[in-house]
Amino acid sequence: MNRVRVVVIMATAIGTVMALTGGAQADPGRPNNHIEGDLPVGTALVKYSTYRTVPASWPNVDIYYDNKPDISIKLGLRHILGYQITDSVELGSTSRTYRLGTGIDAGTEFAINARSTDYAFGANDRHWGGQLYW
Repeated sequence: MNRVRVVVIMATAIGTVMALTGGAQADPGRPNNHIEGDLPVGTALVKYSTYRTVPASWPNVDIYYDNKPDISIKLGLRHILGYQITDSVELGSTSRTYRLGTGIDAGTEFAINARSTDYAFGANDRHWGGQLYW
């Protein structure tokens, strides 16, 4: 086999492997989805009802925060049995990732707790959102 043929075959094989594996991801293998919510007027705790399960492969929960309300917000994780399993984390600027929980046992089912840290008035934008990775 001549040298050019070997190079073409190797390049084709490498290209095929790269095409099959897809592009790079920020957190390959971790479940993720868009989350968002609205905070009430005042500072009341909101207990969101969507539960997720921590996989064995990654015991952390992060949020990429991309939609900030007019008020400050804190998020924490709540166990399916109702008690909060992490400290609340105050989210600051957008376009960055915050760690909501670390070292959480595999199989733990959790949901989000949220509250504003400032009094939210009816005229405030109280909608928040981001991408949750766990």
